[in-house]
Amino acid sequence: MRPAGPSGDDGRVDDAEAANLANPAAIAREISQARITLYTWGPPRDDWVMNVSHPEYQRFVAEVYCPAQAEGYDGLYVDTMPADVPAAGRAAQALEFPRPAEDPDQWLHAMQAMLQRIKTAMPESVITANSWQSDPFVIDGTQSEGWLRINTTLSGYEETLRRTQTLDRRGKLQMIRYNPVFDPELAEFGARVPVGPARDAPFGLASYYLVHGDFTYHAYGGQPYARVQELWPGAAAVDIGTPQGECFVVAQSGEREETAGANLLAAGDFDSDADGDGNPNGWEIAEPVELDSEVKHSGQSSARIRSTSRQINNINRQYVSLKPNTAYTLSCRIKTEGVVGTPGAQVYPYEFDGVEAGTITVTGTEDWTRQVLCFSTGDDAEGRVNFRIYGATGTAWFDDMRLTEGTDAPWKVPGRRFSGALVLVRPYCGGDWEARGDPVDLPGPMRPLAADGSLGGSVPSISLRNGEAAITLGE
Repeated sequence: MRPAGPSGDDGRVDDAEAANLANPAAIAREISQARITLYTWGPPRDDWVMNVSHPEYQRFVAEVYCPAQAEGYDGLYVDTMPADVPAAGRAAQALEFPRPAEDPDQWLHAMQAMLQRIKTAMPESVITANSWQSDPFVIDGTQSEGWLRINTTLSGYEETLRRTQTLDRRGKLQMIRYNPVFDPELAEFGARVPVGPARDAPFGLASYYLVHGDFTYHAYGGQPYARVQELWPGAAAVDIGTPQGECFVVAQSGEREETAGANLLAAGDFDSDADGDGNPNGWEIAEPVELDSEVKHSGQSSARIRSTSRQINNINRQYVSLKPNTAYTLSCRIKTEGVVGTPGAQVYPYEFDGVEAGTITVTGTEDWTRQVLCFSTGDDAEGRVNFRIYGATGTAWFDDMRLTEGTDAPWKVPGRRFSGALVLVRPYCGGDWEARGDPVDLPGPMRPLAADGSLGGSVPSISLRNGEAAITLGE
């Protein structure tokens, strides 16, 4: 298949063109002949686009196809916006769309150019796309599927809020879709955690209130979408007034400089190399990790990942045997420089069956910071600890990685004042879901808003559990 060319605007490869292929290896003329499922974006509706960077295809989509589709509407919504060619493993090579070394993000850049041409051809239309996090953000807005879950840990939670606030300040329309906890019919991709809808729905709504702006809107529900209205909480219909400023930290624990207890990871400081193979003891290291003796938090070296492509999924691992049904704390010092993309630099436990542990995630440019995640094993206590850069470019350094028994995670309660309410959220920091923080004093007697829209009794303060929110209204 090929972009529409001089022979017509139907997107088909005719016999004359098939006899004179620009790429002799690109012989697919029907969907059944395609070697890789690359992208679905008409015309016609069943056409698989092989090369969105083709100037004639871009012209056709921008000047013919999209205007026809948007006729009679205020704009155009484009579903499924991948960061690169969505082939198997996100690293498969396609003859129809090569990835030259000088531009490994060619697919992303081609999609940016495509959307720029569409917006130029349709300046009065609102052009939005699904989960589009590209920079520069060339379109009017996005729907963020899976914007947030209740088990998103503190670092990822703060990053999600920061990204949303940044786009809102830039005037970008956003539909942020909160994914509720697992339901076999209504939310089959939701987090499997010991939390029900009565606690989950206010958490999603309160998280939206923290970033609510002139261009940002809330949706509650994930795939499948056919009956998501059944999940919609009555609390969303309660008027809490207008925001009185942006979100701020209401309460937080003091950060401990070092987690107590023996480190269960070998060479968490990345200094020991007993066998002289260039890799720290106990770690399975993947390209492009290097030990950096110049940039480090302590000791002799750090582990550095320098990514030049968003295609990267660099997984470095160490296998560990832990105790069943036991709480643990995973911590690491991370420094980043120009990490751009989603998710970013990450540290996380993996392969512990039945564990919803979460992930430490850092983007942007940050000096050395201590990142902490707590989790509890189930009956299966065999797994691994990973660190990586995933789907992002930039440089990240990792040092002083520790895995210790027990719970020792800092927590934070961001909040935001509205003319009729105070909104508080305590993001999940791993470990016990029922663990409560210190009471937070309210501005005066206030009534908590329940998921169904009812109001509780008046209280002067409130103590939030790990992964819980409160929307409190004045009397």
